[in-house]
Amino acid sequence: MLCFMAGNKQVDTKIADGLRAARSAARLNVRQLSAKTGLSTATISRFENAKRRPELGQVKAWMVACQAPPEQASHLLELTERSERFPWVATTLPDHRKQTAALIRAERTATSIVEWSTHVVPGLLQTSEYARAMMARARLTEDEIENRVAMRIGRQVVLTGPQPVRFTALIAEGVLGQLIGGPAVMVAQLRRLLEASSMPHIHLRVVPQGTDWHRGMDGDFVLIKGEIGAMVHVGIPRSALIFDRQPDIDLFEAAAEEILKLAMTPAESSAVIQDMINRVDPQLEDDQPSWSTAVPAG
Repeated sequence: MLCFMAGNKQVDTKIADGLRAARSAARLNVRQLSAKTGLSTATISRFENAKRRPELGQVKAWMVACQAPPEQASHLLELTERSERFPWVATTLPDHRKQTAALIRAERTATSIVEWSTHVVPGLLQTSEYARAMMARARLTEDEIENRVAMRIGRQVVLTGPQPVRFTALIAEGVLGQLIGGPAVMVAQLRRLLEASSMPHIHLRVVPQGTDWHRGMDGDFVLIKGEIGAMVHVGIPRSALIFDRQPDIDLFEAAAEEILKLAMTPAESSAVIQDMINRVDPQLEDDQPSWSTAVPAG
């Protein structure tokens, strides 16, 4: 089972390394830095060894004392701010909102994203109608639904911007047959998947039903890699978890590789999606989509 304690040790280590590097560059020993910042020598040692996480004000004082270059100071302050506001375990509405905002930032700075989805189409590939149909079941007000739909569609800029992220969507075959929102909404959503599969930076693979047990059966996840490290988001009912420790990242990466080996080829995946369109609406059987459904090799 992919069950781990969530933590932010990776970020803590980066902060510790940055603090130590700044002090070394300034040629200050621990006692000298203590005199300049008011921090005890024991506290400085704990910060530099990632035994304790500094507060934002303490990092600012450290950077000033070391006369750190603006770029170095800005990067370290950003890491510290992120560690303070990112809820690695979200169980309350405020925590969910903070976590969602942090995930959006992570997506926008990501170099690659891998998502495994067993129940619904991945959010980065959803149409607004599909997303709205899902949220309508959540007993939200119309304004709340529209705000959430707008946020979800807005996140998709990472796939359509001038430097789109590499996105691998691993979708369980059963997702394609769920008539969320009704036949018309689902057909439009399936067409959206075909359109996405033709984009060179999007790799869409359908995982067939009837496979033997694999680690993906433990649950859905999103693996995000970027300049400041990697993280995995796992959504569960009424809660969400973030994993960023390297041993955990390695296990989720292994799970993604295992799922990918079981997946259909890109061409087979597109054929299955088209077949489902034909089943949902027989009138579309002979229609040709207006976009290219050619799938890049690999």
